[in-house]
Amino acid sequence: MHTGTTMSDDLENLQRWVDNKPLLGLPRHTPPAVPSDSNTELVAQPFYFSVQSSGATGVDLWKDPANHADAAATVLTYSGKSVDFIPSLGLKGQADKFNAYIKKISTFPGFVIENSQETGENVTSQNVDTMIGQIKNAYVGFASADLDSIVASVEAMANSILNKSSKESDKSIFSQDTVSKTNNSTYITIFFTTLSMHENQQGKKTYIEQSYRIFRTLIRVNTTYLVTYAEKLDALIGDGGLPGWAAQGSSPTGSKLSCFEAAHKKAPREI
Repeated sequence: MHTGTTMSDDLENLQRWVDNKPLLGLPRHTPPAVPSDSNTELVAQPFYFSVQSSGATGVDLWKDPANHADAAATVLTYSGKSVDFIPSLGLKGQADKFNAYIKKISTFPGFVIENSQETGENVTSQNVDTMIGQIKNAYVGFASADLDSIVASVEAMANSILNKSSKESDKSIFSQDTVSKTNNSTYITIFFTTLSMHENQQGKKTYIEQSYRIFRTLIRVNTTYLVTYAEKLDALIGDGGLPGWAAQGSSPTGSKLSCFEAAHKKAPREI
C-alpha cells in the first residue's frame, strides 16, 4: 500500500488515531515538546495562502484533491477540539495543551512529516524590525511562505498580548500554523516561537533583550491516503474547512495598536 501497510492496518490506524490510541507499525516522528509552565501564555494566528476554500462537504471534501487544503484544515480543527486546544477562547489555559495538539497533528495517518527543525537559541533585542526580520527569515529556505501574512500574523499576536487582561506572563508561545499549496501538493507548516515578555513602566507589554527558539515542521498531505479512505474520513472526522480552522485557531485580538503594527504600518513587507 501507499503507506507501507495493508489497507486493514491503514483503517485500523485511522480508528486508533481518532480514539487517541498508539498507532500500529513503526513509531512516527513528532516535533520536540515545547517548554512551558504555569506562567506561559499562548498566542496563535494561523493563516492560509495560495489556496481558497472550496466549500466542499461530505465525501467530496476528502475524495477530490482540489479540496485537500480544506481537508487538511478540517484535520487541524478536529485535532484541536480532540485535545481541547482552542486558542479562540483566550490566551490563558492553552499552552499546556499545545504539545498534545502538535502530537495529534503529526501522528495523523494521512500526513507525512517532511522536515522538522529547531533553530537553536538566539538572542533578539528591543528592535522590533530585527525581531520580525528574524522570524520572517526562518521561513526562507524551509517552506513556501506568504511573507506579508507572516508580518500580519506577528502583528496580530502582539496585539493579543497588548490587549490581554490577565496577569503578567514571563513566557509566551507564538504559534503560526499555515496551509498552502505548491506544485499541486498541499502543505502544512507548524511554526512557533518561544520567547519572554515583560511589562514596561507604563504597564503595557513590550519585548526585551532575551533568548528565543523557533520550532518548525513541514508536513505534506498524503493525497492518495485521503482519496483512498475518503468515506471513512468523512464518517470519522466529518466536515470542516479553512475558514472554520482559522476562526477556531486564532487568539482574540483587541483594538489597540501594538508596537509591531506601529513600526510596520507603513514599512515595506519584503525581505
